[in-house]
Amino acid sequence: MLHAPPWGRLVLTRWEDAGCERPRGGAYVLATRNVECGRASACAIHFNKRVDWVSNRHFEVGRDEEGPWLCDRSSNGTWLNGAQLVQGKPARMNLGDTIELRAAAKSEGQPHKTIAFRFEPPPQPLSNVPPPLEDSPPAESESSKRQRPGAQRETDLPTRMAEDRPRQAPLSAAAAAAFEARLEAVGAELRDVKAQQEAEARRLVSAEEAARAAEQQAQAARERRAELSTQLEEERAARATAEAALARERARAVEMEERLREAEAERAARAAAEAAAARERARASELEGRLKELRRAVDEAAALPAQLGKLLGAARQASVPT
Repeated sequence: MLHAPPWGRLVLTRWEDAGCERPRGGAYVLATRNVECGRASACAIHFNKRVDWVSNRHFEVGRDEEGPWLCDRSSNGTWLNGAQLVQGKPARMNLGDTIELRAAAKSEGQPHKTIAFRFEPPPQPLSNVPPPLEDSPPAESESSKRQRPGAQRETDLPTRMAEDRPRQAPLSAAAAAAFEARLEAVGAELRDVKAQQEAEARRLVSAEEAARAAEQQAQAARERRAELSTQLEEERAARATAEAALARERARAVEMEERLREAEAERAARAAAEAAAARERARASELEGRLKELRRAVDEAAALPAQLGKLLGAARQASVPT
């Protein structure tokens, strides 16, 4: 995990009219990229719930490549150098700027409640073990753990990230220049980290796009396979239908062949019958011819006695003398 040194601190400068005690130290080191301030337990600069005019997430400070910034997250408002910020719109901060949290008086004659911080460089020398560069709040200190209900009175102002040391003298020009150089180095490191993160994000996006493309290709292959399976089933069904039709046609052909053979047999029988009938007719004609001959012979035989009588008569006449 990458680490970076603290890039600033918020020094508590006004708290008397907030109706609460000032915590020990009163300075809050800014070591992570984003630091939230509010009554929510997740805020790094944490206010007690009794300070009800402070929002759960009142304001947020952070640092990017261009430098420190302040953003109002509350419904009660946050002021930077006396000017109220637009909620949700970050504003640039410089060393020495004042951050104020204000609450209107509940009744006439009561003072406005105000809590103020001043943005200053981090304490010198810097810690040899810098905190992690991440957005999670630091662990609660042992002194904060002991300041719980039942142990001793809990203060109403921030207790996390408190620096239990006296205020230091203003920095010299050389120290300020060194601090600015250190800030530039931190900014360069942040830019490098951001570039690495962007490259990793692009790589992940490319991998995701490749995975999506592969999934799309696999889906297309599955759809094509399903389509081919459907076509194959349709072709199989059509083939089965054609085979059934062919079987019916073959059965009809066999039936037609049987009928044709029967017709051929009938024609052969008819031809045989016709031939027999022709033979019978020829025989009948022959018999009729013979019958006619017999009739002529009978007729001739019947005419013989008459002819014999005539011949005998002629012979008798010829034998009688004239």
